[in-house]
Amino acid sequence: MPMPLEGIKVLDFTIWQHGAYGATMLADLGAEVVKVEEPESGDLARWYISQSPDGFNSYFQAHNRGKKSLSVNLKHPKGRGIIYRLATKVDVVTENYAYGVMDKLGVGYKDLASLNPRLIYASATAFGSRGPIAHWRGMDAIFQAMGGAMVNQGGGPGNRPVPVAIPIGDQVGGMIFAQAIITALLVRERTGLGQYVETSGVASQIALQSWRTLATLRHGGIDRRQSPPGRFGTNPTWHFYQDGDGQWFALGLMAHQGWPPFCQAVGRPEWVEDERFASLQARMGNQELENLLTALFATEPRDHWLARLQAVGVPCGPIYSYGELIADPQVAANDYVVEIEDPHWGKIRVPGVPWRFEKTPAGPRRGAPELAEHTEEVLTGIGGYSWDEVAQFHEEKVI
Repeated sequence: MPMPLEGIKVLDFTIWQHGAYGATMLADLGAEVVKVEEPESGDLARWYISQSPDGFNSYFQAHNRGKKSLSVNLKHPKGRGIIYRLATKVDVVTENYAYGVMDKLGVGYKDLASLNPRLIYASATAFGSRGPIAHWRGMDAIFQAMGGAMVNQGGGPGNRPVPVAIPIGDQVGGMIFAQAIITALLVRERTGLGQYVETSGVASQIALQSWRTLATLRHGGIDRRQSPPGRFGTNPTWHFYQDGDGQWFALGLMAHQGWPPFCQAVGRPEWVEDERFASLQARMGNQELENLLTALFATEPRDHWLARLQAVGVPCGPIYSYGELIADPQVAANDYVVEIEDPHWGKIRVPGVPWRFEKTPAGPRRGAPELAEHTEEVLTGIGGYSWDEVAQFHEEKVI
C-alpha cells in the first residue's frame, strides 16, 4: 500500500534539530527527503552531540532517519546549479538557517520559486522573519526562554528560571513545521499554488502554551507558575503519589463528577459527603487530603491502585523512566517503537510515529544516512545527470 506522502520529493537544508525533525516526519509519512549537506563537514549534528561508545549518534539518527544525503558545495556556481535543477523537480524545500542565510547563498525562496511556481518553500525560523530580532540566532533553550516555559517552571518572575529537561522548543517546533508543510501541500493539491511557508521556535512555544498565554492576554497579572514547583497543580487529585514499593503514579482527576467514584475506588466512600473534601473548591490546596492520600496509596502496589481507579473512569497512569516506557506492552502493541533495518547498524529499534492510517501506513523505513551516501543516486535519479557529469562534479569538488 502507498504511504501518505509517497511521491512527494523534499529538498532538505535543515540542520541540528528544529526543522530537521519536521523533515523527518515527512520521511516517516513516505516522502523522499534528500538532505543537502556540505561535502566534508555535513550537518554539524553528525559530530557535535555526544555519541555512544559504539559510535551510534542517537541525536542525529532521531532527527534524520529515512532521509537521503546529497553533498553539494553551495559556494560553487555549479553546486548552486545542481540545486536550481533539483528545485524544478521537487515539491518542497525545507530550511532552518538563520534568517537571510539562504538568500545570501542564492537558494532563497525567490531564487527557487522563480524556477518552480508550484514549489513549497518552508522555513523554520527562530523568531519569525519580521521584527527587530528576526536575524538573531536561536535554538531550543532560547525558544523555551522567550516562550515563558522557564519562568513558569521556576515559579514566576523573580525566581530562578528552570528549563524543561526535554527539548520542547526544537521538537514541538519541528512538529508544527511538518504540519505547516502538509497543509501547504493540501492547498497546492486544491489550487495548484506553491507558496512560502514559515514557522518559528517562539511561535511554537506560544502554540504549545496557548491556554496560559490566552489567560494572560485576557486577565493579565498571572505571569507566574500556576502551581508550586514539583506539582501538577494545587488539586490533590491532580497530582502524583508513591506506592509502598517506591513506584510512582499520576492522578489526573479534575471534574467534580469523578469524586464519588474516586472515593469508592480508594475505599473511602465517607469522603464523598465529608465537608472537608465535598466540593472541588474545598479540595483545592487541601494539604490534609494530600497527606491522607499519600499515606493511603503507600499501603498497596501501584498496579492495584491503577486498576481500581481506571475501572471507575478515573484518569491515572504509571510514572515511567524512558526504559520503562519502551518496555511497556502498550507501546509495543501500537508500534510506538519499531524495528528497522539499517545498512550500517543492522536491525535497530527506533521510535515509531504518532499517527495511524488505515489505508496508507506510515513509519520509519531506514536509519539516518551517511554523509554523501546518496549523492550519485539523487543526481542521476531526481536530477537526471549522466554518470559522466557526476564524475566531473567530483573532479571539480562540486559534490
